[in-house]
Amino acid sequence: MVAKEIVVCIIIIIGALQALEDEYYCKNEEGRYKICRRCNDVSGSCDVDYDNEDCRCDNIQLYSPLTEGLKGGSKCLDGYCYVGGETSACKDLQDDDNIDNWALNVKGVEWHHEKGDFYRSKEACNGNNKVESNTGNEDFIMGVKILKDKLLTPGEKRNGSNLIIGGATHYSDYAEDHKDCQQQCIERCDVCGSWSYDTIEEECYLFTMDGCCGQNDKREDNKDYISGYVCKKCWSTRNECPSVGCSLKERQTVSGCKTSQSAGDGAGPSDFNSASGLLRVDKIHVNEDPCACIPTVTRRGKNRCRRQKCVDVPGCKDLRRCRPGRKRNT
Repeated sequence: MVAKEIVVCIIIIIGALQALEDEYYCKNEEGRYKICRRCNDVSGSCDVDYDNEDCRCDNIQLYSPLTEGLKGGSKCLDGYCYVGGETSACKDLQDDDNIDNWALNVKGVEWHHEKGDFYRSKEACNGNNKVESNTGNEDFIMGVKILKDKLLTPGEKRNGSNLIIGGATHYSDYAEDHKDCQQQCIERCDVCGSWSYDTIEEECYLFTMDGCCGQNDKREDNKDYISGYVCKKCWSTRNECPSVGCSLKERQTVSGCKTSQSAGDGAGPSDFNSASGLLRVDKIHVNEDPCACIPTVTRRGKNRCRRQKCVDVPGCKDLRRCRPGRKRNT
């Protein structure tokens, strides 16, 4: 019995260590920075990958006005990375302020204990010093199925001239491929945080903005699925989202997004986030349903019904039953 308890304790400890190795809390502020930390506060350094004596990259990317993109990061794609503060063990620290003023716009950043005191280092990218990190929010993950925070939309059926809407079902729609599924999530940019594509059934499933938080805790391996995330502001790989500037309202406030379903000033939960169904019977004076989905035969020869784009059906005013149809990314 004692041996069994020891084995259980070892398994628990191993699980805890594994969770610690991929635990990140990330914030992305457009035009300024993307920073991922190993702890959910900014009271001090929270490095767990290495000793303070080591010269290693921090998960810091800073916006460059010259290239209009992010520079740095643990992958060292620019030949250098950023480290926080002069206390780093790296011997080749360079202050961006004295190079090309790239980092001037991140002074006072709230999601780092150094508050924007960042330095470049090439030494941190050399040999055994280089440690790449998987900080979550992947665009595509092969063989992974997302399980929690389902995006809900009312069920619907016709009874003669009556349209009956009631209950709540997980949002799904036919998609040609996983990129098409990703686009369906992007189109609902202020309510959808992640998606999963069933490659066998060619079905796309969407998940709420809460899916941005604790990403690795809410999925499983499944060879038939491809999944991904579209979290623009902030996310975490474990536990809750970052404690600073990552409320639901802030996650839903996406630049250029015009598909908001939230009540009032946008701070409240959207129709899609709620598990409560809408129950009503609407009298329709014409036989045609402007929001009706389009019968489709998939590449595998299966019958599906695909939601129309809202711009193609002006008579449909219910964004729960048509696709916003934002312009595809190029």
